[in-house]
Parts: sequence; structure tokens; C-alpha cells
Amino acid sequence: MIDLLIASLYFDEDVDARLAEALRQRGYDVETTREVGLLGVSDQQQLIYAVSQNRALVTHNIKHFPGIHTAWLEKGQKHWGIIILTGQPEVGVWLRRMKNLLNHFSKEELRNCLLFLGAAFDSSP
Repeated sequence: MIDLLIASLYFDEDVDARLAEALRQRGYDVETTREVGLLGVSDQQQLIYAVSQNRALVTHNIKHFPGIHTAWLEKGQKHWGIIILTGQPEVGVWLRRMKNLLNHFSKEELRNCLLFLGAAFDSSP
């Protein structure tokens, strides 16, 4: 059973649904944009939904989310973390990186953080 201190995740539509399923099979709590009927909504709306569900948002969108993160913090708004997947690895590589991240950072430690999930997470910190 997964510890309640481990973050719940919300994958936007850019993230491969196979990664969500692989994480679920290992006991992690993951929702996807498709599952909750939010395909095509704005990045801002995606983050609002993630916050409303106490979930860290996972995306490949390196173009928009760093600015959204900064704007939120400047306005005093809080979120449960934004995790940006960088590069184009296979699902197995993403799975290893996500597990390493989730086993290293508690839900509270991810709060208001912007993390770039790349090769630095290929091994446990």
C-alpha cells in the first residue's frame, strides 16, 4: 500500500496514458485529463482542476507551465506541484523517474514546486 504522504497525480493530455496505467499498477493515485473529461481545456484550467483535487500536475508542456507557476506564486496562489517531463524517453524510463521522484519527495515537499523530471531522476537521489 502506498503511503498517504505520496503525492496524487493529474496527467494533462500531453502525457502518455500508459505511464498513468503503469503507475496505477504499482499503487500510485493517478488521474488523466481524458478520464475526467477535460481534453482541450486551457493550461490554467488544468492546473485549477489539479489543485481542486489536491493533485500534482504532470505535463510535457515546458513552454507554458513555468510561467503559469511563477504567476500563481506571485498572486499568492498555491498548488500541489507541477512536474514537467523533459526529453522523449520510453514509458519505462518515465516510470523509473516518476517512482524515484515520488519516493524522494513527499506530497507536502512538492507543494508549490516546479520540477523538471529528466535524467537527474534516472537513479534514486
